[in-house]
Amino acid sequence: MLLDQHLVGCSSSPEIGKLISSLVKAQAGYKPVKKSEEYRISDTKSYWYSTWKDICEALYPSLLANGLTFIPRMSRTPEGWLMVGTLVHADSGEWITSTCPIRDSIDGHGVRVDPQSFEIGCTYAKKTLLMTLAGGWAEGDEVEENDAAKASEEVQDFDAAEEALNAKREQVEAALKLVARDPVKLKKYRLKMADLVEKGELRLADADDLADRYPLPGKEVASA
Repeated sequence: MLLDQHLVGCSSSPEIGKLISSLVKAQAGYKPVKKSEEYRISDTKSYWYSTWKDICEALYPSLLANGLTFIPRMSRTPEGWLMVGTLVHADSGEWITSTCPIRDSIDGHGVRVDPQSFEIGCTYAKKTLLMTLAGGWAEGDEVEENDAAKASEEVQDFDAAEEALNAKREQVEAALKLVARDPVKLKKYRLKMADLVEKGELRLADADDLADRYPLPGKEVASA
């Protein structure tokens, strides 16, 4: 049995029955592939994607347990670099293979802009081939929606906490202005300020800045 030999890059060993049988068992043991990394396009726009690690963690244990392994290789063609992915059944030697172009950045002379660009292109091609040949799947849209809702709640909580800390700094500074000329009260309020930092109600950086702005009598203030 051959797979779509008229399509470039799609090929197989003459027989793939044992490979398919093992692949069916392997797929029954897959986990949904996580989308653990966020790519931020702008301050308001981003998307989550699966890393090579996410894909391997979800698919490889079941693939290997059923005698299957994925072999990626690179090939140079007139159109550019190509990633060749092969899924092999260890016991029978049966295999299926496909290809994916390596998309990286090149300048007007056909020279790669940087090594990292080529490495990223290779990784994306490997991810595409392994997911396709092994038949894996990423976490569904409902997971993305839940993650987005959770992230939104976390951002709102963070904003509220930031506002509370900003308000506390303003409150502390207003009090320091009132007692700045009274050494006893200033010293007492400086101790209270340290207590606020320990409780997490005032940022340490804000406390240090206010301490410099309102020093205790007898302390030298560094000139600007």
